[in-house]
Amino acid sequence: MSDKIACTACGAMILATTAAANGGQCVPCKRGFRKNIEEGKVLRAERKAALANPEPATLHWRWLVNQAYRTASGISGLSVENQNYFAAFLLEGEVYNGGFHQYFGNSSADFYPYALRGLKEIGVLECRDIVIAAKEVLFGESDVPATQPARWVLIEKMGPRRQKELTALDRRFNSEKGPMRELGRDYARRYGLWDGFGERA
Repeated sequence: MSDKIACTACGAMILATTAAANGGQCVPCKRGFRKNIEEGKVLRAERKAALANPEPATLHWRWLVNQAYRTASGISGLSVENQNYFAAFLLEGEVYNGGFHQYFGNSSADFYPYALRGLKEIGVLECRDIVIAAKEVLFGESDVPATQPARWVLIEKMGPRRQKELTALDRRFNSEKGPMRELGRDYARRYGLWDGFGERA
C-alpha cells in the first residue's frame, strides 16, 4: 500500500509520488482548480436544498426548461425577457459545470444567439465578450453551427493550443459569475419573471 501525505496547500491526503511530482501539492491545487471544486460542492449543496424546498426562482427555472424543451413552440414561445434569462443562465450553468467545450458540444448552444442577447440585456457585457472570444476559438469568424452534430465536427478538430485558450476563457467567465447572478436576479425582478411561481408546485 502506498504512503500518503497531506497536500501542502489544502491538506488532502495524496500519494507521496504525486506530492513529489507537484511540489507537495495535490493535482487540483497544483493546476489551480481546487477553488472551482470547492465552489462546485457548495453549489451542489445549495441546489439540493433548493430542490427540497423550491423557491419561486427554482420553480421558474423548471418551468423555463419545460417550456423550452418539452413544448411545441420551444424557446420561441417564451417572452423575450424569459428567452434572455433562460439562454444566458443555461450557458452559465454549462460553462460552470464543464467549460465552453461542454456548452458548445451540448444542445444548449442551439440557443447561442439568445444567450448573447440575454447577456447584453442582463448587463454582463464582460461575460458576453468572453463568450464571443470562446466562440471564435472554436469556430473562428463563422457563425456557431445551428446543430449539435455540426458543432461536434469542428470541436473534434480543436488542437491543444486552442484547448488552452478555451480553458483560460473558462476561468475568466467563472470569475464573473457573482456579478452575473446578482444582475440576473435584478433582471428577473425588474420584469417580474418569478412572480406567481411561489404558488406553482
